Amino acid sequence: MDGSSNNLVVVFVWLLTLSNVDLCIRKASCEVQCIPSEQDALLKMKRHLSDPSNRLASWSPNGNCCNWALVICHNITGHVLQLHLTTPPPSELHYMVFNETLNFGGEVHSSLLGLKHLNYLDLSNNDFGGMQIPTFLGSITSLIYLNLSNAVFGGNIPHQIAKLSNLQYLDLGGNEFSGSILHQIGKLSNLQYLDLRGNEFSGSIPHQIGNLSNLQYLDLGDNQFSGSIPHQIGNLSNLINLHLGYRLSIPIENLQWVSALSSLQYLELSYANLSNTFDWLQVLHALPSLRELHLLECDFNHHFEPSTINFSSLAVLHLSDSYFGTSLIPNWVFQLKRLVHLQLNNNSFQGPLPVGIQNLTLLQHLDLSYNQFNSSIPDWLYNFGHLKSLNLFQSNIVGTISINIGNLTSLVTLDFNDNLLNGPIPISMGNLCNLKKLALSNNKCNHQISEVLKILSAGCVSQALEIFYMSSSQLSGHLTDHIGLFKNLVELDLSDNSIQGPIPNSLGNLASLKYLDLSSNSIKGALPSSLGNLKSLIYLSLWNNTINSAIPISFGNLTSLMHLVLTKNQLDGNPFEILGSLSKLNYLGLGYNLFQGVVKEAHFVNFTHLQTFWAPKNQLTLKVDPNWNPSFLLLEELSLDSWNLGPQFPSWVQSLEHLWYLDISSAMICDSIPTLFWSTMGNLQYLNISYNHIEGELSTILINTTFGGAVDQSSNKLYGQLPCVSQNVMYIDLSSNWFSGSITHFLCHRQEETKSLQFLKLASNNLSGNLPDCWMSWPYLTTVNLAKNHLSGMLNTSTTSLLELQMLNLRNNNFSGKFPSFLMNGSNMVCLDLGDNQFSGILPSWVGQRLSSLKILVLRSNYFSGPIPHQICDMNFLQILDLAHKKLIGYIPKCVEHLSAMSIINGSLESSIYSAQQIDGIYFTLFVEALLVKGRFYDYSSNLGLVTSIDFSSNELSGEIPTEFTSLKGLHFLNLSNNHFIGQIPQKIGHMESLESMDLSRNLLSGEIPPSISQLSFLSFLNLSYNNLMGKIPTGTQLQSFEASSFIGNDLCGPPLNSNCSSNSPSNDKDKEIHHENGINWFFVSMALGFIVGFWVVVGPLLYSTSWRHAYYQFIDRIWYKLQYHCCW
Repeated sequence: MDGSSNNLVVVFVWLLTLSNVDLCIRKASCEVQCIPSEQDALLKMKRHLSDPSNRLASWSPNGNCCNWALVICHNITGHVLQLHLTTPPPSELHYMVFNETLNFGGEVHSSLLGLKHLNYLDLSNNDFGGMQIPTFLGSITSLIYLNLSNAVFGGNIPHQIAKLSNLQYLDLGGNEFSGSILHQIGKLSNLQYLDLRGNEFSGSIPHQIGNLSNLQYLDLGDNQFSGSIPHQIGNLSNLINLHLGYRLSIPIENLQWVSALSSLQYLELSYANLSNTFDWLQVLHALPSLRELHLLECDFNHHFEPSTINFSSLAVLHLSDSYFGTSLIPNWVFQLKRLVHLQLNNNSFQGPLPVGIQNLTLLQHLDLSYNQFNSSIPDWLYNFGHLKSLNLFQSNIVGTISINIGNLTSLVTLDFNDNLLNGPIPISMGNLCNLKKLALSNNKCNHQISEVLKILSAGCVSQALEIFYMSSSQLSGHLTDHIGLFKNLVELDLSDNSIQGPIPNSLGNLASLKYLDLSSNSIKGALPSSLGNLKSLIYLSLWNNTINSAIPISFGNLTSLMHLVLTKNQLDGNPFEILGSLSKLNYLGLGYNLFQGVVKEAHFVNFTHLQTFWAPKNQLTLKVDPNWNPSFLLLEELSLDSWNLGPQFPSWVQSLEHLWYLDISSAMICDSIPTLFWSTMGNLQYLNISYNHIEGELSTILINTTFGGAVDQSSNKLYGQLPCVSQNVMYIDLSSNWFSGSITHFLCHRQEETKSLQFLKLASNNLSGNLPDCWMSWPYLTTVNLAKNHLSGMLNTSTTSLLELQMLNLRNNNFSGKFPSFLMNGSNMVCLDLGDNQFSGILPSWVGQRLSSLKILVLRSNYFSGPIPHQICDMNFLQILDLAHKKLIGYIPKCVEHLSAMSIINGSLESSIYSAQQIDGIYFTLFVEALLVKGRFYDYSSNLGLVTSIDFSSNELSGEIPTEFTSLKGLHFLNLSNNHFIGQIPQKIGHMESLESMDLSRNLLSGEIPPSISQLSFLSFLNLSYNNLMGKIPTGTQLQSFEASSFIGNDLCGPPLNSNCSSNSPSNDKDKEIHHENGINWFFVSMALGFIVGFWVVVGPLLYSTSWRHAYYQFIDRIWYKLQYHCCW
C-alpha cells in the first residue's frame, strides 16, 4: 500500500467527471468525422513534434483524425476532446530501465489553439529540451486535465496558466521549472490535484494555495523552498494526500496546522528537520484518517519515547534514511499494532533484530534493509504467517537460513541480497507456494547450482517464482534441465559464479522470461537453438564465458530483445546475418570474440533504436558506400576497435549527432581526417583513432570535446606542428606520430585559459626546442610523457605550478642542467623517468624527502656525479630504482634495508603502477609497461606494480656490497655490474628469495660464492663474471643450469664450468710435480704473452685517457640499452 493507490483514486474521480460524455476511442464502428480545421491543427502539431518511435504514423491528411492513435473525439460532434501524447513508462528489470517506446520531443505548437473543445492534454514522460511552457496554453480555457510531468520543461511557469479556471488536474512535476510558484495559482478554485514535485522552485510556498478548497492531492516535495510552511494549508479540509518531502529545506517549528486536516490519509514530511518539534508525534497520531506516514531522511535529533501512542488508522510507516540519535529502533514503533507495512531501511541500526517487532502481528511488509544488524535471522521472524514481503538487503545478516523459512507461507517477496549468509538453501523453501521474488545474491552459499534447482523445482515455488537472483553466491556445477520447470520465471540472474558446462536446452521453455544474466561463469559449449524460443526476452547477457559456437539462427526470433551482451566468449561466424532483424535493440555488445566476415549496410537497416554498439577485437570487415547514412541515428557509443573499416576514413560517423563515445582504433584506416570531422564531432567525450595509418597535418585544428573528454590519436602518421586542445579536454595522446617543431604552439595556445588536461602524452615524435614557460595554464596535469623526442634545454620555472603531477617521463631527449628543482614540490609523484638526457651535477639530498611517494625513479644515462644520497632510503614506496650509466662514486648507503616496498613479497603490493582518472564511466590509466634487466627484456604491462628492481650498474661505486641488501626479500632484479665493489658477496644472499635476476659482473669481488645462493629458486639470470671469485660453485639446480659465461673471468671450478675441483687431490699434486720436473710449457707462455700484448694495445689507451674510457663504455652501453630497454609508458 502506498500513495499510488490514492493517486489512482483522484484520477478516477476526474474520469468520472467525463462520464456524461460518450467517447469514441478509435473504433471501426465510429462513424463520426473529424472537424477539418481541427485535423489541420493536429497535422501542423505533428510537423513540429519529433516522433522517433513513429507513434503518429496514423496521423495522415487522408485519414479521419477521430480514428488516429492517441486522439479521442466526441462521438456526436466530432470535436477533439483529448490528446494522450504521453510516453509509456519504461520497463524495469533487475534495477535497470528499458525504454521500449521513445519519447516525443520538439516543439509544442500553437496550432493546439485550433482545438476549441480540448479538455484533456497529456504530454507527460517526454523530452522537450528544457523549453518553457508555451503561454498560449493559458488560452485553452476548456482544459480540465493538464499533465506536463517529466517532460523536460523549464524556466518559469507562465502566469497565463492561472487563466485555466476549469482545471481540475494539474501535474507539472519532474521538470526543470525554477523561480517562485505563482501566487495566482490560488485562483484555480476547481483544482483537485496539484503536483509540483521534483523541480527547482525557490522562495516561499504561496499561502494562496490554502484557497484551493477542493484540493485532494498536493505534492510540493523535492524543491528548494525557503521560509516556513504556510499555516493556510491547514484550510484544505478535503485534502487526502499531502507531500512536503525531499530537499524541502524549510525548518518545521510547528505542526499544529496539520491537525485541521481531518480527511488526510497520506502524509509525507520527508527530509524535514523536526529536531525542534517535540510534539510532532502527538499531533500526527491525532489525525483520525491517517493511514500512511512517510518520514524519509528526517532529523529527529532526540530520542523521544512517548508513554502511549494511539494511531487509530495507521497502517503504513516509512521511517527510512533518518537520524534518531540512537542505533536502536525507537520503542514507540512497536506500539503500532495495526501496522501492515513497516519500512526502516538505511538508518544504521545495529545489534540483533529487535524483538519488539513480534508485537506487530499484522505485518505484511517488513523492510529492514541497509542497516548494520550483524545478526542472524531470529527464530521468531519465521512465525509471521501473514508476511508477504521481507527485505533484509545489505543488513549484515550472518548465519544460515533456517528450515523454518517454510512457515512463511504468505511470502511473495524475499530479499536477502548482499549479506553474509552461508550454507545451502533449506528444502522447505521449495514449499513457499506464493513466492514470486527470491533474491539471494552476494552471499556465501557455496552450493551446487544443480542442488539449488532441484530443491526449488521439487515444490510448488517453481510454479509461482517470477524473479530469481543468485549472482555472486559461490555457486558451482552444471545447470540442469530442472531450470525448465520454472514456467513463470520473468527474471533470472546467476551471474558471477563458477557454473560450468553447457546451457541446457530446457532453458528455452521459459516463455515468460524477460531478463537472463549468466555472465562471468565458466559456461562452455554451443548456444542452444532453444534460446530462440524466449520471445519475451528483453535482456540477455552471456558476457565473459567460454561459449564456442556461431550464433544460432533462432536468435533472429528474439524480437523483443533490447539489450544483448555476448562479449568475451569464443563465438564465431558473422553475427549480423542473424541479429540484423532485432529491431528493438538499443545495446549490442559483441566484443572480444572470434567473429569474422563482411558486414554490409543491409545488416544495420533495422537497428533504428540502437544506442550502444560495442564490438571491438573481432575480425570483421565493414563494406558500405562512402556516402552511407546509417540507420542507427540515435547511437551514443560506438566501438569498432580492430575492425577493417579502411582504407578510407569512415565519414559516416559524422551523421551520428548523439555520439559521445567513438573507438575506431586499429581499423586499417589509411586516409586523412575529413576537415568537417572536428566541427561535427563536438559532442564527443571519448575519441580513439589510434593504431591506424591516418596522415595529415593538424596544426590549425582545435581538438575539442565535451567537458572532461579524452582523445587518443597515437600511433598514426600525423605530421607538422602539434594541434591545440580546448580547455574541456582531460586526456590527450598524440604519441608515436611524426609531429615536429616546437611544443610552444601546443602549450601556449590561449594561455589565459585554465586547461582541464590531466593526461598529456607526446612521446615518440620529432619535437624539438626548449620547453616554453607556459605550464601555469595546465595546473591539473597528473601525467606528462614527452619521451623519445629531441627536446632540449633546461626545465623552466613555471613547471613549479604542476602540483598535481604524478608521472613525468622525459626519457631520451637532450634536456640539461641540474636535477630539476621544481620537483621539490612533487609530493604526489609516483613515477619519474629522466633517463637518457644530459642532466648533470650531484643528486640532491632532498630527493628522498620531497619525493617520498615515488614508486619508480629512473635517472640512468645522464651525467650525474657524486655519491648516492643516503636520504634515498626514506622512499618507502620505491619499487624501481635505476641509477645506471652515470658517474656516481662512493659507497652504497647501508640504509637500503629501509626501502620497505622492496622488502615485501609481491602479493602485498598493488599489481599496477599507474596514474588514473574516471571520466564519465571511462577509466583511463597510464601504466608503466616494461623493464630491462641486463641481458633480458621483460614486458610486464600493467603488472609492473609487482616488480622491484635496483640498477646501479656502470658507475664508479666502490666498497663492499652492504649486507643490508639481503633484507630486501621482495627484490626481483639487482644489477651492480661494472663498478669497483670489493670484498665478498654477502653470505646471506640466499635470503633475497624473490630474486629473478642478479648481475654482479665486472667488479673486484673476491672469496667464494656463498652457499646460500643456491636457495634462490626463482633466479633465472645470473652473471658473476670477471671478478676475483674463487673456489667451487655451490651445488644447486638453478646454478648448474646457467651458462659458463656467467662465471668466467674468475678462479672458479665445478659445473657449469669445464674445470673440476679435484686439484687438491694427491694424484693431482703428483701431476703438478711431474709437470714441473719436465720443464716449462712454452705453448702456454707464448699464449699468455700474446694475450697481454693484445690486451694492452686495446685497453692501454682507454686507461691512459679518462675521457676515452667513459666515451667508449657509454657508447657500448647506450647502444645495448636502446636496443633492449623500454620503461614507463
